[in-house]
Amino acid sequence: LGTAETIARVHLRQELRPGAAAMGRLVLESPLLARGGDRLLLRSYSPVGVIGGGTVLDPLPPPGRPVWSEGLDALEPSARLRAVVERRPRGVAVGLLTILLGVTDGELAPLLGDPLLCRKDGMLVPATAVERAAAHATALVAAHHERKPAEAGLSLETARQELEAFGAAGAVALE
Repeated sequence: LGTAETIARVHLRQELRPGAAAMGRLVLESPLLARGGDRLLLRSYSPVGVIGGGTVLDPLPPPGRPVWSEGLDALEPSARLRAVVERRPRGVAVGLLTILLGVTDGELAPLLGDPLLCRKDGMLVPATAVERAAAHATALVAAHHERKPAEAGLSLETARQELEAFGAAGAVALE
């Protein structure tokens, strides 16, 4: 990548035949500086030779098993933006998006009005994650009122803990 070299293990999403293309994740032995859209060469370790090339789709992938969002390899930045955010259901900092997508601030600004994404406090989250979290929060309150009808309501801290366990802490701001 650029002039940098590092050893990597390639984890392919599907089988790769000679001359074909496939998406995969490179697990690097040492960190590299990359932006979305950067081009790279893959060389074999021994014997040394170029075996392929690629494009950086997500330079800071979320930890764990990768979520292969539809549109991650799209040419259109708006589709890539949705895919990058969907990979991170707890949200992504808006300040990171120029690096993740490989676009300028000017190119990013019009993309941030996407109705499939929600923006709050410098974070962008998938609208579907917000909807799921809101539905779960509503169900929590309803269940609490059913179990304990005499109480005033579900405590804010209990709701936060339940939503955290649900995996929605970044998707909903409780106030």
